[in-house]
Amino acid sequence: MKNKLGIIFYRILSRAYFYLPFLLIILYSKGYSIIGIELLMSCYGIGTFVSSTFIKRYISNIPSKRLLILSEVVKLIGLGILSLSDSTILIVIAQLCLGASYSIGAGEDTNLIQYFLDSEATDFQNRTNGYMFISLLFSGIIGGTLYKLNPNYPIYATIIATIINTILLSLLVPLDYKKEQREFRNTTKYHLTNFEKYWVGHYVFLRGIILGLFTGFLPFYFFTDLHISTQYFVLILASYTLMGNISSKFFVNKNRYFSSVLLFPSLLLFLTNNIICICLGMVLLGLSSGITRPQTIKMLKESNSKLSIVLKIAEVYYACFNIIFLMLGGLLYLNFNFEGVICMSLIALAIYCIFSFIILKGEKNEN
Repeated sequence: MKNKLGIIFYRILSRAYFYLPFLLIILYSKGYSIIGIELLMSCYGIGTFVSSTFIKRYISNIPSKRLLILSEVVKLIGLGILSLSDSTILIVIAQLCLGASYSIGAGEDTNLIQYFLDSEATDFQNRTNGYMFISLLFSGIIGGTLYKLNPNYPIYATIIATIINTILLSLLVPLDYKKEQREFRNTTKYHLTNFEKYWVGHYVFLRGIILGLFTGFLPFYFFTDLHISTQYFVLILASYTLMGNISSKFFVNKNRYFSSVLLFPSLLLFLTNNIICICLGMVLLGLSSGITRPQTIKMLKESNSKLSIVLKIAEVYYACFNIIFLMLGGLLYLNFNFEGVICMSLIALAIYCIFSFIILKGEKNEN
């Protein structure tokens, strides 16, 4: 029971990003242009890629609990630098630390769930994935109130949540012993099956488009183009997180196309300037987001894939996608406004559909 409680607290508090919806606006208030903002945001992806490719393989023998604690410590360093400095170089370092923190901890909570819960793992994974969206919801609402008082307060609140998370993780979760250590060192030599390639692509493209928009462009668009107040901004984001929670609980067993089918009309709705259509777009975006990761994990697990290895490969590709998406999107935003970013997202979705068709054809031949 104690290990379940510890993992639940970890999943909730690690997603308590009070500052994240407002990071773009904080950077904008410091005088950065959209290009500068997206370059700084892409440093997060660079930190993730560098850590996943060159660092994490050398610490793969460390138990998952200790990797999660290390991840939270590195996050604290990044948040501390971010809150104390207006220097571009230090903001870059902060983003690199935050990206590295994500990479170090990515998938380790899933490993703990698999290690300690075994037969209960899938149900627990889906249920607690919903808790993460609830955490994003409430931290966003609280962050909005704090942001109005002082732009740095949401960062301070995230620091406090991270400290509490580290303490609870240390006290409540027993020490585990990592599996598949030897295989992880050879992820570059691991040959994905067509089935695994499909789900890696599913994870990379859909999650990359959704989170790239949600963290990299939508807040800026709402504040600077639509001039939405903080209160309405938080309510619009709440529709995303609420739908993500519902989707992760009830739609995981839908077919593999469900997430992309929801994403397409969501992107089209963002092309309008109608606030009702935009809210509906956020609802569909949340539904698509909530299903993507848990469905990927479920399908890989059921196929007896080496889950931890395939997810780590997916995270590396996701980091690369994120870097390109933000940098290219920044250029398009500058020249073609937000519509340019949405068109880029639609093109990326079309590429995903073509990729899926080719891989699924190969999967049928493989079988």
